Amino acid sequence: MIIVSNTTPLRYLIEIQLVDILPAMFGTIVTSPVVLDELQFPHFPEPVRTGAKDPPDWLRIEHPTLVLDDHQDIHAGEAQVIALAVQHSASRLIIDDDDAKRFVRAKGVRVVGTLAVLGIADELTLLNCPLTEAFRRLKTTQFRVSGELLDRFATGDPAVRQVIRREAVDVAREIERRGKQ
Repeated sequence: MIIVSNTTPLRYLIEIQLVDILPAMFGTIVTSPVVLDELQFPHFPEPVRTGAKDPPDWLRIEHPTLVLDDHQDIHAGEAQVIALAVQHSASRLIIDDDDAKRFVRAKGVRVVGTLAVLGIADELTLLNCPLTEAFRRLKTTQFRVSGELLDRFATGDPAVRQVIRREAVDVAREIERRGKQ
């Protein structure tokens, strides 16, 4: 199982002190050098910049060998992680940008955003706090999400919960397989 991540999910999970759910859920996460550079932007909080200067062992940095020619509406960092996801036939790409999500889905890669990662982690009892607290922390950052979408996650909207539960079952199977290897 290969999981690739863009900048935003890594940044905000570090900011809200829940980044440790990523290796617990997915093992190794692959990202690009551009993402690592972006995590060191001067306007990012110190814990994010520090984490990028000395990335954890579970974060593997790779240069994509695949070049995407059809990514005009996609930021360069997003294009690199999408290329990595396609190149590796990744199980999932963790990304929040809506245009990038549409683009990568058209390439046949499953996507999951930061909110879904938190929901899945909650479903698998991997959070060290209630999901409502994770969302409260997220609201104190510059994370951009519509109030309606956040409310749908926070209130346990049946359609959202169904998707989260299905993803959680898949992730639990992947965790079990990793444990048997």
